[in-house]
Amino acid sequence: MLSKGIYLSFFYLFFMMCFILERILFAFFNFSNSFKNGVAETIRSFVHGFPMDLSAAGYFMIPFLVAALVFSFWKNKKAEYNTYKVIGIVLSVMTAFFCVLDILLYPAWGFRLDATPFFYMQSPTAALASGTTSDYLIYGSTLIILASAFVFGFIRLLAKVNEFTKRDSISKFDGIGFNLIPTLLCVGLVVLAIRGGVGVSTMNPGRVYFSDNVYFNHLALNLNWNLMYSLQKTDDFSEYYTMSDDDAQRIYDEKLAASKLSPVYVDTFLNTKRPNILLCIMESFGGTACKLTGGEDAMPNLCKFAEEGIVFNRCYANSFRTDRGLACILASYPGMPTTSLMKVTNKSQKVKKLPSALKEAGYKNSFYYGGDINFTNMNSFLVMCGYEKIICDANFTKDQKQSKWGAYDHVLFDYVANDFEKEQFEDGFFCTVLSSSSHEPFEVPYKHHEDKYLNSVMYSDSCLGSFLDRFRQTKYWDNTLIIVLPDHSTALVGNLANSDSLRYRIPMVWGGGAVRKHADVDKICSQIDLSATLLSQLGINHDDFMFSKDVFDNNSQEFAIFAFNNGFGIIEKKGFASYDYDSQKEITSTNAELIERGKSFIQTVYRDFERR
Repeated sequence: MLSKGIYLSFFYLFFMMCFILERILFAFFNFSNSFKNGVAETIRSFVHGFPMDLSAAGYFMIPFLVAALVFSFWKNKKAEYNTYKVIGIVLSVMTAFFCVLDILLYPAWGFRLDATPFFYMQSPTAALASGTTSDYLIYGSTLIILASAFVFGFIRLLAKVNEFTKRDSISKFDGIGFNLIPTLLCVGLVVLAIRGGVGVSTMNPGRVYFSDNVYFNHLALNLNWNLMYSLQKTDDFSEYYTMSDDDAQRIYDEKLAASKLSPVYVDTFLNTKRPNILLCIMESFGGTACKLTGGEDAMPNLCKFAEEGIVFNRCYANSFRTDRGLACILASYPGMPTTSLMKVTNKSQKVKKLPSALKEAGYKNSFYYGGDINFTNMNSFLVMCGYEKIICDANFTKDQKQSKWGAYDHVLFDYVANDFEKEQFEDGFFCTVLSSSSHEPFEVPYKHHEDKYLNSVMYSDSCLGSFLDRFRQTKYWDNTLIIVLPDHSTALVGNLANSDSLRYRIPMVWGGGAVRKHADVDKICSQIDLSATLLSQLGINHDDFMFSKDVFDNNSQEFAIFAFNNGFGIIEKKGFASYDYDSQKEITSTNAELIERGKSFIQTVYRDFERR
């Protein structure tokens, strides 16, 4: 009876110790956040996180319990010992790996490890491109040390436990009945730990949230539990249905839906109804790095381009990664907290896309990118967009692909410029260029700023500027509308929280010879509004883009919504609000009505996504 109980108790306590060590390491690697205001909140994180550690350890006990039940009927001490050993080694290595991966990703992603990174693992090379060589050395060494420590500790302690259970006072209670009883008792206790108690509500992220500072709530989370929880929630959107569908639809229709009235314009912005269109999507060109949006002076060429163009001063990104940003820009489909339209082919193929609408109107579509076109399922999405010509890393020589993301931006823009200078385009084109060099790890052949992110932005901006200068000399300039906007923003200037609206503010500029005059547009808008706004200017119907509004139409609603990991923010003239679904609480709110509007919007999007 005692041997099974001793073994199972050891396994549970061992992994509890591992989880505590994980949290210590996470706090250490995020030292400035953990201890800048003293240690009190950090200690509280450990206390509040303890029940989730108990729950996670319960999950880890499941394979041990299965083995214990088997060996309650099959008495083979050697086989039992070796089975426990293998299970323990596998779980120890997994625990160490996810711990290090979590520490590596958190500064850039701003949330604890969940299912999100696994969306990007189909292309491992691209997925790993965000890290620097020094990152791999530091975190790789940490992984080796941590995994070795966990495995060594488990094996040594298991051997001691095994010797202890061989004592006569314990081994005499090794009959089937005596072994089965403690095993079944442990099953009950493990179920209790996994649930988080005997209450109606089971363990969930919100139960460990306690602080107004999101970081300390993240510190309280058990990363192993959070990962398992998010993996099972990938296709479960129930937590986003916070009101009846009728109420959600009513609020959305009244406050957020595109206007059904005839558009009212105060001015015209283009000198032709059917210009060529050149769309430059700039990687991580956040508003905090651009003077146009009150940030740093890291985009002088974009600012110069804006002097004779249309500047959208209050534009926001709808999400936080490139795959989501492309869906927002090219399909006007809002970003969602926990899933990506681009990754779900059977859904994305049913969504109307801007390039397809332009193709139906007679435009010829092309797409230029210096990286791996298969990363995040991008290729299939672009094909479904109706791009007839797709240039990617396969079109560049090995010597041209010196960046971790493929071709540097100067190589990419040079390629595009050459095609225009060779007059390979006919009038009536829609050409999209996606940059990549201002992505982590921000390693670029350029050195003009000490900050790596700002330096990479300045480099990509210089590449954009050189390209625009060359394009201005081509025959296409006078009849081309050039649109420059980012795929998403970043938190790297100002150390902004995921829920901070400043993190999502982006510069959007329309320029080129097709623009009639300079204008500043002060209306609140976002990436998803591009389709309706552009198509309206071209005289093309945009009814299929249900989430997109015409920014130039004075009847249109003025707002922007962005999604972050398990939450959203909403910006209106009345104010700003953000909400966290884990804690089911507002993070920031200047107007209570905004929270309900945001909830209705997210619910409407998820319902639409489910129906597709």
